[in-house]
Amino acid sequence: MNLSGGETEALARKAARGAGLPWGLAEEAGMAARWLAERGLPGAATFAALLTEIDGAGPLPPVPGETWRAKDDRLCPICCGAALSDRLETGPLVVLDVLHPLLMLPHLASVADRTGRPVTIRWPGGGAILSRTPSLHGALPPARGNVRILPARAPGPWPRAPRTPDPVTPEAFDILNAFAHRTYAPAHLGREGGAGAGLTDSD
Repeated sequence: MNLSGGETEALARKAARGAGLPWGLAEEAGMAARWLAERGLPGAATFAALLTEIDGAGPLPPVPGETWRAKDDRLCPICCGAALSDRLETGPLVVLDVLHPLLMLPHLASVADRTGRPVTIRWPGGGAILSRTPSLHGALPPARGNVRILPARAPGPWPRAPRTPDPVTPEAFDILNAFAHRTYAPAHLGREGGAGAGLTDSD
């Protein structure tokens, strides 16, 4: 299923809201899914898997420190990504038990773009260097694991991520669409209360 970047972003944003994430994180999630999909990486499918795991849990932010840990037993990659900008100014960082760390790549790319310095992320069996064009090697990140993030001295020699947009699988679309539908007003409310604009997501 071929969605435009804007369609992927809007669907992921609405799905995040349907899963209980606040507006700010939902917007971050939409941008992350789009960034990955436009670079040939499975942003929509990975985000659909994440929402299935954290449905209703709300934000799962890290406990600050030299090593980021979960308050419970897992970290949300969107929460981690949104908190990365300031922390990376002070040096390397280890993040433990983060779900679907692929979703952190767009935030790291934003840090690299803002600072003008590439950023490296490593996970078991692979890694990436984020600069203007992401370079990846090895396997994609696992569904859950530990990652190490550190400034890179230069863009890496690893293969660059493809620029061909990644199509949204029917399974991922159905999952995201189901979450997004939670943000819509029931039909009877729309009839009885006007358009129901106060209850719908009016992006």
